[in-house]
Amino acid sequence: MKIDKISTRDFSKYWEWRKHTYKLKEPSNGSLVRERTSILNFINFCVERGHLTKIIDIPKPQVDMFRRRSTFTEGEYKKITRLLREWVKEGKVLGKWRDRYIFQQYFLILSNSGLRVGELRHLKWDDVKPKKRPDDPLVVEVKGKTGKRQVVFNKGSDEYVRRLFNLRTKHLGSTPPLNEVIFVNYSTNKPFTSMKNSFMSLMKFCNIPLEKDGINRTLYSLRHFYITMRLSQDVSIHLLSKNVGSSIYMLERFYSHIITSDVSEQITKTTRTIRKKESHPTTYPWITYEKQKQIEYKVE
Repeated sequence: MKIDKISTRDFSKYWEWRKHTYKLKEPSNGSLVRERTSILNFINFCVERGHLTKIIDIPKPQVDMFRRRSTFTEGEYKKITRLLREWVKEGKVLGKWRDRYIFQQYFLILSNSGLRVGELRHLKWDDVKPKKRPDDPLVVEVKGKTGKRQVVFNKGSDEYVRRLFNLRTKHLGSTPPLNEVIFVNYSTNKPFTSMKNSFMSLMKFCNIPLEKDGINRTLYSLRHFYITMRLSQDVSIHLLSKNVGSSIYMLERFYSHIITSDVSEQITKTTRTIRKKESHPTTYPWITYEKQKQIEYKVE
């Protein structure tokens, strides 16, 4: 490219090209940072000689920006969800039942919605959109780094939100205010600042290693698990990109190994079955359809 035609955006593409274009050894992030310094020196030289009118802003290559996202295998996820109830039950003896029960729903919602951790942490009851029909999937509105968007949950995920609503109602003695965050710390009445300790405790209980392929798994791995599962089930990548608030380019870049075909199916396509327990009626603010069949999930 001609030196006066290069833009900042070109360098974002350049770093990715450099990461995969080499003769003997893949360049490390440190090597790319040093290379950036050399390029900047050349850019300064061009400005001094009048070949450029101003210095080009060259973004630093981010650490591990090219690594594939860490996630769980389907077998690992099934093992975790199978042992979740036992882990929560153990919390009764340790005096941690409520925190573990709340994290159980946190874990299940993250893996069934593709929400970012920060988006879920600040989700409020009035962000849950009204349902017009019983079979409608749950939809919430979030304010993420790409702006406002509506997120469609996997079918059956209503159960996890109902559990939290029932638990909070039982604690307060009345329904929670709609402007309250769903994941509230009962001691401070503020959003949970971190769920990291609960996540690590669950992984240890299930004997699932935190590290996989040299990358530590975190709560964000549940978002990547959701994306991986949706793509492996041939969900439209266009619909998925809107649901998770990520560009099609990024999905193709990091999940190309499991993208099979781009078919136009609903984002809520799933083969999961949800076992329901019926009890006395409870009214949920996001259910508005007439003659609704009320279901309460017991807080055990």
